[in-house]
Amino acid sequence: MKCLQKDFKDADLEGYDISPQALQLSKTRENEHLKFYLGDGFDNQKHFDLGLAIDVFEHVEDFFDFIRKMKQVAQYKLFHIPLEMTVQSVLREKCFLHNRESVGHIHYFNKSTAIASLKETGHQIKDCFYTPVYTVHSPEKPLSLMARLIKIPRFLGH
Repeated sequence: MKCLQKDFKDADLEGYDISPQALQLSKTRENEHLKFYLGDGFDNQKHFDLGLAIDVFEHVEDFFDFIRKMKQVAQYKLFHIPLEMTVQSVLREKCFLHNRESVGHIHYFNKSTAIASLKETGHQIKDCFYTPVYTVHSPEKPLSLMARLIKIPRFLGH
């Protein structure tokens, strides 16, 4: 949200998170026009121009309820949804378990299922696009040969 504030200097921005740890990190970025709160943001009866859900609903048990509520709190919504349902992940079943244990993803989407979920909850899709794949690698732990080979189809697909 701090990046968004650079382009909308006078806009009042609010962020919500149910994680006290995430809130603690966010609080360090607060200023006069940027505030963060503990909670899901649905109970405050406010209506926003724009609602952002960045890497959220793959973590939410009832994600249909979550995206229905998002429809009610903002005129426009921007969702960033990790697309993890790929040929590679299906062939390597451990990918899903790894993401479940390491980052808490309990739902997995491809482009079609993500868009269908949004449409089924009354959202109108204005645009969609892929964001670049990112990975963080520690210099102390280089990628294995298998991990490097797996990156080839991904690289060719972009």
